[in-house]
Amino acid sequence: MRVFLLTLCTLASLSGAIRAQGSKVPVTLFCFRYAPGLQEVFVRIDRNSYRGVTLSSANMIGPVNAAVINGRVTIHQEITDREGVKSWPVIARAKVGLIADPLVVLLPRKRGNGPAYRTFVVDRSKSEFPPGSYQLINFSPYPVRCRVGGRSALSASGTVQKLQPIGVPGKMMSVEFEYHDGERWRRMTTTRWAYRNDRRSLLCLYLDPADKRMKLRSIPDRVITPATATR
Repeated sequence: MRVFLLTLCTLASLSGAIRAQGSKVPVTLFCFRYAPGLQEVFVRIDRNSYRGVTLSSANMIGPVNAAVINGRVTIHQEITDREGVKSWPVIARAKVGLIADPLVVLLPRKRGNGPAYRTFVVDRSKSEFPPGSYQLINFSPYPVRCRVGGRSALSASGTVQKLQPIGVPGKMMSVEFEYHDGERWRRMTTTRWAYRNDRRSLLCLYLDPADKRMKLRSIPDRVITPATATR
């Protein structure tokens, strides 16, 4: 038994090493909000090659066969200097590890040091993101709790969490969302949704910078093929 466990650990380590040394993974991208001037981006697909992608805030874009270096994929900006020499500085890094079907969600970073975009990684595999389920992404500075279709979840700030409601296809289910502002739980929304076991969606929780209110936005898992070229 001990030999068997050691063998499994060795295989897992080798698998991680192979991915870290520069394998590729089909990455899907979604941009919740664009950083200024950075809707057109470039995904690194090899050590010295990049695939241009036009980000969307309405649809998921992909897949792009991205290079994985040290467990991460990188997204770049293309810059041409006065002499016509191109460079590709990093504007986002996403830790995908051994996820075989990652969705990288982009959100502009607040002013300061670091890449222009923050990233949140969702495992799009059927086991982690099955039909009828949601992935909660909490962009806000507050913890959020919810109850959807008889299932509850508590989402900490800056995290991704799966939510699998219970329901009868086509029937309505109760939905409640609250956030904690540091003093007490406050209501975000109370409503009813139809249960669909043939769809899956992102539920993005965020603090609207315009009116400073907590809001919820649902993004269907609908992927559009990128149409831009390789550099």
